[in-house]
Amino acid sequence: MRDVFARIEPRTRSDSLEPGIAARLWDPAWMLARQWVLGELDGEDAGTPVSAILEVDHHAVTHASWEGQEIPFDPKAVPLDAMIEGDRIYSASDWALRQRVEAGQTLVRALRSAGFTSLVSELLQIYPLREMNADQVKREPRAAGLQALAVGRVPDGESIYKKARELGHLPILGQQGDPAQILSDWLVDLSSQFCEPPSPPLGGAKGIPPVWDKSRLDYSFSVRCASLSDEFRVLEHRGLRMDWYGFEQIQAGNQATVQPNRQTVTRVPTPIRFGGMPEPRYWTFENANIDLGSVEASSTDLARMAILQFAFAYGNDAFLIPVALPVGAFSRIVSLKVADTFGQTTAILPAMRRQTLDRSAWSFLAISETAGMPGNLLFVPPVADHAQFGVVLEEATLLRDEMANLVWGVERKVEGEDGRPLDRAQALQRETDAPPEALANGPLTYTLQTGVPANWFPIADVPGQPRMMKLVPFDQFSEGPRGRLLPAKGGEIFEEEVPREGVRLCQRYVMARWFNGETFVWRRTERATGRGEGSSGLRFDIAEPS
Repeated sequence: MRDVFARIEPRTRSDSLEPGIAARLWDPAWMLARQWVLGELDGEDAGTPVSAILEVDHHAVTHASWEGQEIPFDPKAVPLDAMIEGDRIYSASDWALRQRVEAGQTLVRALRSAGFTSLVSELLQIYPLREMNADQVKREPRAAGLQALAVGRVPDGESIYKKARELGHLPILGQQGDPAQILSDWLVDLSSQFCEPPSPPLGGAKGIPPVWDKSRLDYSFSVRCASLSDEFRVLEHRGLRMDWYGFEQIQAGNQATVQPNRQTVTRVPTPIRFGGMPEPRYWTFENANIDLGSVEASSTDLARMAILQFAFAYGNDAFLIPVALPVGAFSRIVSLKVADTFGQTTAILPAMRRQTLDRSAWSFLAISETAGMPGNLLFVPPVADHAQFGVVLEEATLLRDEMANLVWGVERKVEGEDGRPLDRAQALQRETDAPPEALANGPLTYTLQTGVPANWFPIADVPGQPRMMKLVPFDQFSEGPRGRLLPAKGGEIFEEEVPREGVRLCQRYVMARWFNGETFVWRRTERATGRGEGSSGLRFDIAEPS
């Protein structure tokens, strides 16, 4: 790129640019003379490409791995982001009210549709819904309304599920016949929702650890192809769009067991056109919607200067050869031969060949390699681009409090008993009685240490491990986080993961329809930049009027 700084600019002797812009022409023959002087009337020994033959190898992704576990993966069966990001829908050890109601309602509907109405009445008597205590009713009035609506109409799905798992059947439904089969199908459906990610519908088996790393606050995984020896790693995926540039090629030393799918295509190269492209003739004006000439680029803006140089000088030298790439496969152009109007065939080599050691070479839109040159691979990730996103069910922030010299984990929202987001601050206001109003001339009350809201959890440094922090209880009576985003008591987080601007975490449901017609729903964790530092109001050694 050394020629970027060398360019010719016309200069006028006058301070006014009007004569040059007017482009007055006194003799039309002068134009022909200038074309003759510049050689435009001479033919060039340069042919125009008329045909291109490409050979492309497609390496389909066959496996995904994380935390030392590897599972098969079929891009045609499931989106990659659904398998990686998919968190469990329910927890088998902690049933919410809505979960108990929906599970019981599903079983009741199945029995009634099959004509076993009498069995439904027996289930309501043997497995009634548990009632909410006074604190839960005060904290979640909407869940209390759901409880009042479901009592007497729906049995407790949690009690039925645990009893059936313990005995293998329910005595009132028997061990054989249609009621027993309905119960068996119901158990299978619920079990798939309790499995840790990825659940069996998303390709994994029980016991596979979750991909979300609570100490790093991101997803980290790798994929590989049976036809390649290398792996492709993704670090710090934060739950947003998973694109091709997030993958990097690493040497793994795997044995290629199958051959790639080779595709041979013949195309007609066509010149590319883009907005703001200079017109080939002098008297043709460009579209005014895009003015590349007004782009400002200083001597250090190499990227802008490279784009402008391509647009102004080399834009008409680029040709487009379209090739459809399969989804979920790493594609490499093995051979590219171009035939021109003179009948000559030219073999086009990659801009960056693997055997070269020239570090000045450059590549674009190719997967990078950590231990060498780019591998000349193109990748279309098998992810759900047009997905539907639900409301934020849980939200938490990690922020630094310089006055308290702590990092705080703040639960903003958690999933309530009714399955909808519950604002923790509002719930605490409903649970806590208002403090008595202080008198202006009242006696002073000494406080050694003030309290903090119950949804604020201190995260302190780990002694002997300067890079680690862990969530510690504020006092012996405080409970841990209720949601899934913050680590449990004693859970560790790397200190560098909480910068000065803070971190925002949230969970929501995602629904997408894959190209095989199947619909996938999963629960995704997202990480974003926070809103800066904060203060919990924690103070020590104060005296205030009571």
